[in-house]
Amino acid sequence: MPNLSLVFSPGEQNFIDHCEQAETKMVLGYLNHPRYVFRRSAAVVLLVRGGEEILSNARCLCSNSDFKLRQMGALIIGEIAIENWQLNDVITQLRHLALTDSSFRVRAEAMRALGLRCEKYPQLYSSVLPVLEANMTSPFVSVRANIACALTRVNDPGAIPILEKLLQDSNLDIRDLTAFAVNMTGLDSKKIRSNLVKMLKEPYYDARCEAITALAIRRDKRVLPALIKELTGEEVRDSMIQAAADICEAELIPILESLLDKYGDDDGLIQDSIDQLKKDSKT
Repeated sequence: MPNLSLVFSPGEQNFIDHCEQAETKMVLGYLNHPRYVFRRSAAVVLLVRGGEEILSNARCLCSNSDFKLRQMGALIIGEIAIENWQLNDVITQLRHLALTDSSFRVRAEAMRALGLRCEKYPQLYSSVLPVLEANMTSPFVSVRANIACALTRVNDPGAIPILEKLLQDSNLDIRDLTAFAVNMTGLDSKKIRSNLVKMLKEPYYDARCEAITALAIRRDKRVLPALIKELTGEEVRDSMIQAAADICEAELIPILESLLDKYGDDDGLIQDSIDQLKKDSKT
């Protein structure tokens, strides 16, 4: 599963601890730090702190001539707590950045922010999806990756054509993240499934696992050879054992029983999957 959260190194965490004790004016100044990781850390502290002063400053930064500050402004207004009456203005500003900003970094951040807002406000789907689709042809990986990231939070059939295209992206990480978005939303189509089948041969383990999980949930039998290969390999992930239960194929029972005999089952996952398969095979 791709990691969608902001991850901090020990050095960053020390800086965050410092920012948390600092006055807002000082932390706002750090948004112009020459290193991105520290600009991001300051932005995270500010969005968590919240308040009208920080929101107002962040919205002003979105119009700054320096792309670095516009990027931090988009990051903050995408996640800071806001009132319902402020939503329209924030979304309008993020849409403008995502569609027109001269910096691909700002556009990418704005799309990530739009996705985050969709998680809480599903009514935004119809206004956000055209923005994501408009950026599909971007040559920049970070832009396309953040489209996929945003789609993990957009559970709307209108996202299906974008998912279908991103599953065919030339970048493996984007295909992986898009398969994760498919698993997060449950959206489905024949083309999504055919692209997931192609991903079963990905060299990257995480990407294969995302595709296997998605196809197993949909009980698409084309996943069986790849799933059996993973279940009989040297390293077996919990997600593959769960996929075995999801696909509902009794031929997997002996394989799971072999795993149970070989490794035991401290958390009961293997036995639960076996029981589920036996129950499903009787219905």
